[in-house]
Amino acid sequence: TYRLTEALELTAGLRLTSESISSGYRVINALTPAGFPIAAANFPNALFPPTNGLIEAERDYSSWVARLAARYRISPTLSAFATASRGRRPDTLLINFVGGRYVPVELAEEIVWNYEAGLKGALGGGRINWTLSAFRYDYSNFQSTIVNPTPPPLTLTVDAGNATGQGVEAGAQGAVSDALSVFATYGYTDATFDATDDNGRRQQFAGFRFRLTSRHTFSVGGTLSLDAGSLGRLALTPAWLYKSRHFFDDNNANFGGLLSQDAYGVLNLRATLRLPDARWEISGFVENALDEEFIIDAGNTGGAFGIPTFVAGDPRRFGASLTRRFCGPPCTAATSLP
Repeated sequence: TYRLTEALELTAGLRLTSESISSGYRVINALTPAGFPIAAANFPNALFPPTNGLIEAERDYSSWVARLAARYRISPTLSAFATASRGRRPDTLLINFVGGRYVPVELAEEIVWNYEAGLKGALGGGRINWTLSAFRYDYSNFQSTIVNPTPPPLTLTVDAGNATGQGVEAGAQGAVSDALSVFATYGYTDATFDATDDNGRRQQFAGFRFRLTSRHTFSVGGTLSLDAGSLGRLALTPAWLYKSRHFFDDNNANFGGLLSQDAYGVLNLRATLRLPDARWEISGFVENALDEEFIIDAGNTGGAFGIPTFVAGDPRRFGASLTRRFCGPPCTAATSLP
């Protein structure tokens, strides 16, 4: 980091990587043949032909990632920033069953260029902090997993091509009064696969959204601190978390779009009583207080067989904890008893 002036500083970083990757795969016949029809294709195994030993492959790769950032101090309570960075997911070396035999399959490294610019400031004499930013990221060789139309194997890691994401983020937190602090965040993300690849060919996932990526997310909450007299101090913290519809598969059309979750919100509540000496705390919480039904994953291994499975989010949950601090109010070490 280098400070050009009192108001402007620049930060730069570079990392070089050299990798030697080894990949191996072995399928051994089962001692007992599987007892359902699919076993007939690869008797006596149910799903995968035997490899007749260990199949190995080795490759050497090198790459780099970097980041450049600038920060400009507009005033004591307002600053602007901008960043550009290059990230990567390493090259993939697999052993796949292709054309009736096992062969090494390589996928080029996934590269993402990320750009962000925004403002950070403070209001009310520093009581409230806020931030506002816009971002964009461009992927090449986006690595994804699909169901293999001609198994084995059941799934394939593939180069899904080029993809782009862009959006805005905003947030604020601070003390409204001595007794009340609040926070709020909002994010908008439009992240989809591009219409064409580098050669102008239409991509299989063109226009589909990234898995687990909602267009809209927001949260809002706060903490109200009340004097409880001889009992100490009581803090009440509600928080509302919201996510718009999102998919669990990069192929949004899989199973007719069934592998997705509609928009939902979750309300969490927490109450904490801190005794006068600040050494004891009693807390109670309710997560998903409105008992909202939602899923956190879908597809999974069953999806490769045409029978996707679904993982439900936690229902309403209650809990409590007891905390004892042994070194006075400034100490952060604590022992919690559920």
